[in-house]
Amino acid sequence: MMVVVIVTVVVVVVAVEEEEEEEEEEVPVVVVVAAIIIIVVVVVVVVVVVLVVVAAIVR
Repeated sequence: MMVVVIVTVVVVVVAVEEEEEEEEEEVPVVVVVAAIIIIVVVVVVVVVVVLVVVAAIVR
């Protein structure tokens, strides 16, 4: 689970850096942080749902 979160954050950071290079406009730090937090939350929710479903099936 942690690996997924770490990989997601790295991908987001790399994507944001690439976008900054292309557009040359500074993206507000708040937007970047918010995007990362939202993605992490979504990933965590998906993982939890999957674990619950798997647990239900196993039972």
